[in-house]
Amino acid sequence: MVPQVFYAIIAGAGPGTGAPLARKYASVYPIALLARNPNNYTPIMDEINHAGNTAFGISTDVIDAQSVGAAFEQKEAQLLVLGRALVTAVYNVGGQLVTTPLL
Repeated sequence: MVPQVFYAIIAGAGPGTGAPLARKYASVYPIALLARNPNNYTPIMDEINHAGNTAFGISTDVIDAQSVGAAFEQKEAQLLVLGRALVTAVYNVGGQLVTTPLL
């Protein structure tokens, strides 16, 4: 088991690609879920927390630098103060659910 000294971020945490990525990373690390609309991240956040892992959501517009700055200030208050460091960040914004193979 990996020590809880790291955390992960999923920007664009929604029902498409963001949800399975969030589940995967949350099984090992506390995770921050970023999305403009809380309705996009709340179901996956609740699922992760109910499973005994740690997730929290932040409403932010990741194409707006000020909004992202405010999100990172909030994240720092909740995670970095606890001595954790970023292990990975996934930028999955604005994609549409695609059902065809990538390659």
